[in-house]
Amino acid sequence: MLPPHLKYVFLANGGNKPVVTSNALKGSKEEKMILVLKVNEGAVGWTLSDPKGISPFYCMHKIHLEQDYCWQKQYKSKC
Repeated sequence: MLPPHLKYVFLANGGNKPVVTSNALKGSKEEKMILVLKVNEGAVGWTLSDPKGISPFYCMHKIHLEQDYCWQKQYKSKC
């Protein structure tokens, strides 16, 4: 869920290729931004495999936990 000052704009039909933009961007300014993104969409990595020459292992990380570790949310704990 996005903060209230942001929104999704989709560059392809069917809700594909989402871009996060400001709610304050309206009318022709938003249209110009979408046009620039569509013209240059090859420069945007939509999946981890899109950026050529960059291993997905550089984009991912793992958090190793002890076996008996109890996951706690920030405010509510059920441990």
